[in-house]
Amino acid sequence: MSKAEELLNIANKTNIAEDFVKAGNNFIIEDKYGFAAEAFEKAGRVYIVNNNKYTAANIYVKAADNYIKDKQYNIAQNLLNLAINNYLEEEKFIYAAKQYVKKADNYVKDK
Repeated sequence: MSKAEELLNIANKTNIAEDFVKAGNNFIIEDKYGFAAEAFEKAGRVYIVNNNKYTAANIYVKAADNYIKDKQYNIAQNLLNLAINNYLEEEKFIYAAKQYVKKADNYVKDK
């Protein structure tokens, strides 16, 4: 079992966002981008439950970036939508606009 997998097991037991982020970062080191994206996505959900929408949006972007590396464009688009909505709710309009641009670039890659 890799270090990232061990960290993910811990994160699944603790349900602490930072533990999912650690696992995701370790999956990136191991070049397992799909697994990294899933870990970041779980972290984003935990941040939402804890009403930390800005951090959740940042983590959703990180998850989307890893899904893009893994060529899972549709999932990445959905996560970028979540990030955009959270940025808008937090009145972080520039951050939301940047993710709209990323969505457009991602759309072109998918076609």
